[in-house]
Amino acid sequence: MITRRYEGNRIKELSTAGATASYVYDNFGNVDCVTLGAGGSSCSGTLVQDYAYDNLNRLVSQKTYGQPGVATDTADYTYDALDRVNQEVENHDGTSRTTDFTYQGVTKLVTEEKQSGGTNPKTKTFSYDAYGHRISMTDKDNATAATETFTYANDVHGSVSQLITEGGTVKASYGYDAYGGEDAALSTGDLDDRSPINPYRFQADRLDSGSATATKPATSVDMGARRYGVDTGRFLQQDMFANALGDLALTLDPLTQNSYSLAGGNPVSFVEIDGHMLMANGGGGGTSDPNPSPGDDGGGLLDKIGDFVRDLGDKVGDIADDLGNIGNTLERVGSALRTGARQLGKTIGKAADSLDDLMDKIKPLAKYADRTEDALRSFGSKARKAAKQAAPWMSKWGGKLSKAGTWGTVIGGGIATIGDILQGKDAKESFVRNGLKAGGSIGGSAALGWAGATIGLACGPAAVVCSPALGIAGGIAGGIIGQAAGDWVGDVIYDGGWEKVKDDFSDLGDAAGDLASDAADTVTFWD
Repeated sequence: MITRRYEGNRIKELSTAGATASYVYDNFGNVDCVTLGAGGSSCSGTLVQDYAYDNLNRLVSQKTYGQPGVATDTADYTYDALDRVNQEVENHDGTSRTTDFTYQGVTKLVTEEKQSGGTNPKTKTFSYDAYGHRISMTDKDNATAATETFTYANDVHGSVSQLITEGGTVKASYGYDAYGGEDAALSTGDLDDRSPINPYRFQADRLDSGSATATKPATSVDMGARRYGVDTGRFLQQDMFANALGDLALTLDPLTQNSYSLAGGNPVSFVEIDGHMLMANGGGGGTSDPNPSPGDDGGGLLDKIGDFVRDLGDKVGDIADDLGNIGNTLERVGSALRTGARQLGKTIGKAADSLDDLMDKIKPLAKYADRTEDALRSFGSKARKAAKQAAPWMSKWGGKLSKAGTWGTVIGGGIATIGDILQGKDAKESFVRNGLKAGGSIGGSAALGWAGATIGLACGPAAVVCSPALGIAGGIAGGIIGQAAGDWVGDVIYDGGWEKVKDDFSDLGDAAGDLASDAADTVTFWD
């Protein structure tokens, strides 16, 4: 039974068969060493494994201690410009062996491993199909030049399950648990991990023979970006990307946020392809695609962030287009406003010019208005003076005319009486009737003549004309009214009947109203 203790995402202790190992990490999250015993916090204790890394976080050496203080198995690595291991120098119990690696172009596909030194060095060459799947290996003995060619058989995870000879027999078989540990019941024919026939095993990645000892199998698998420990089921290094967005995606994606776990913590359903990315392998079964890609995982957070950024870019572009259209519209509106303002200014200018012209034409008329006002004032003054001078004369001759009118009325009344008597009418009645008519005519003429003359004086400058005219009109009207009044009195005396009196009074009121209206119109006209 294996017991593990973690701190955060890091494994700190692993216990099995009564022994406990402590894992110590450097400042970059890499496993620095493994010490014997619980609670280890530095590499000064009893070392079991010791690791060293370069400035690019690449593993450059590892040492395995078979006994305290003695490194029985070591391995040192050098890299090419593409971060690929191009040489590994192993030392097992004092025997050194160097392996040089050759790759296909700029890919990570190893085409040759050539060993030198050690016991029974070999040269292994590999061939691939069009999709980059390793399909065969030729194993050549460097001393005798004897060769063997084998074909690979893989399981649904892409791990090598069998090594088949040209004759069709099984040279070796390989079995694994979910995390890449060797399944002894399924593994046969190729059990020496320090000098294996086939170095490619779990997920078709290279099992590092430099991590094997005489007493235990190899524990380190080179997955490209990082080293994986099959003994712990954890990576020796935390996952990270150089760019911030990619590194953030690894942290936020539930499948990769544990930066030491294999295949998002689910190696049954997923396959780790390069130490960074994982892909679905058919939901735990086989994949129908002969060349599965990382996109088969249904889209990790990195892809989703990429899609989001692309969508955001499209939306920003659309917004920019809309803002551009709005800017064009505002520019057109501004141009129209400027044109309108200029036109309005021209119109106002023309109106102002027209007003100036009108004022220039009106100004000469002002002097005529002044002259007219002066003339009217002069006429009014002269008319008032003439009225004053004419008043005595009008009074004198008015009196004479009044007297003449009176005598005319009396004589007319007498003639009318004589005529009535000659016609056989009652002399007394005729005398009374004509006397009342004559008296009423004289009295009415005198009263209304005086009133008309007085009202005429209100005509202002025209009083010289108004006063005599209204006096004459008043005298005539008074004579008529007085004569009618005398006739009415005669009717009352001789004919009787108050109904007729009422009717006569009504007619008299109407006549008085008409006279007052005519007088008011006359005043208004002369005002």
